[in-house]
Amino acid sequence: MEKFVKFFKIIFSIIGAIAAGVSIYVFFHKDVPKLEVQTISERLLTDATPIAGLEVKYVYDSIEVHNLWQMQYVVKNIGELTIVGQGAEKMIIDEGVTCNFSPQNANVISLKITNNNFGAELNKGLLGFKQWRKGEYVEIEAMVESDVKPELKISDRDIIDANIVYTKYNPANNFQYKDRLYDKLPSVIFKTLRIIYSIIVGLTIIASILAYKTTAMDKNAKIVGAWMIIIMLLGALAFY
Repeated sequence: MEKFVKFFKIIFSIIGAIAAGVSIYVFFHKDVPKLEVQTISERLLTDATPIAGLEVKYVYDSIEVHNLWQMQYVVKNIGELTIVGQGAEKMIIDEGVTCNFSPQNANVISLKITNNNFGAELNKGLLGFKQWRKGEYVEIEAMVESDVKPELKISDRDIIDANIVYTKYNPANNFQYKDRLYDKLPSVIFKTLRIIYSIIVGLTIIASILAYKTTAMDKNAKIVGAWMIIIMLLGALAFY
């Protein structure tokens, strides 16, 4: 019995040390704004015809165009911070976030918002908003004339200490699932709980193995102990 008391004292000591470490991390850690610019689709609308002698002229909105691309993007706040766009505590340098395209000689014919869930506005290439909370997004469609495939670029200098991530849409990675309870927790708390639970599971397994070898347990007790280990392992899988 004394061995198990010592064992659990060790567990709680380790958990206390971890909690103290997390507290220090939270105290010194600084979250930064983080945006994801995801390319949803990219289409060259003015493909050249392979038929010799056949010439095709493309006109978009009464303007003759060459190498016209239709680009669709989703820009999402994937960080922990709410990005403030207006007021005394705003986190953007100018009146909005600049939406540019590479290469530099790309001709942006049309740039508009097709959908958003936080009241964003796009005016002359500037994306304006009041508050951009975690998980909120804006869908942008662009018609761009360019000899090479254009790319939307958002300067990380427009938002104080921002980090901009660029990805491409992959249907295999965009399945829908129902939010679990711990999905709503702040990430630092969730990570702390996951670490503590993992340690408890690991130490419990070690203690169970030692108990098998050092104590006289009947068959039923061993079965119960084995099932407890299995249940804890399944619970651990839910955190990963």
